[in-house]
Amino acid sequence: MKVDKRDLRVSRLISEAINIEMELDEKILLFGEDVGKLGGVFASTTGLQKKFGDKRVRDMPISEMAFTGMGVGLSMMGYRPIIEIMFVDFIGVCFEQIIHSMSKIPFMSGGKVKIPMVIKTAAGCIGSAAQHSQCLWGTFAHFPGMYVVTPSNPYDYKGLLAASIQSDNPTIFIEHKSHMHKRVSNFILDQDVPEERYITEIGKAKIVKHG
Repeated sequence: MKVDKRDLRVSRLISEAINIEMELDEKILLFGEDVGKLGGVFASTTGLQKKFGDKRVRDMPISEMAFTGMGVGLSMMGYRPIIEIMFVDFIGVCFEQIIHSMSKIPFMSGGKVKIPMVIKTAAGCIGSAAQHSQCLWGTFAHFPGMYVVTPSNPYDYKGLLAASIQSDNPTIFIEHKSHMHKRVSNFILDQDVPEERYITEIGKAKIVKHG
């Protein structure tokens, strides 16, 4: 198997995507638990607070409902917040804001009110008991107006995250925990992941193999 010239971990590619988008648009903010000084529980936000400052990359208290609501308000004021919920298992406490505000406000307004907000979270099992082993992407697909993005390979992790951040639609971007520390060469698809910016279109199918 060909080894990618940039054989980075998926977590590093995610950080790279956020870094590029934040360089291009000062309205992009990142809030969440341990996203700043620690660099995220999976190291997917490493170095971002040091580069962009603690006003744009903010460590938040254990109050997911509060900072999810902050994200909704900021997005209605023209910002593009990325709200990290450390594990998708914690997201139930945010449903008031996610379902009734983030999802429904654009839907009820016929698209006149935009919520260009991304919830970035991690799902799947890595041996952390039933409380931290859920995959809830099917649940989110039932919310009106909500876009659900679940990448399957390193190339799409970077490209789809960039697309999610630039989208005017409320989006939940779900990482699989087992992918985060894998390198590009650990995946079946033989893909190069460019260092420069690129966007993978949301909602467009990719023909991976003819047959």
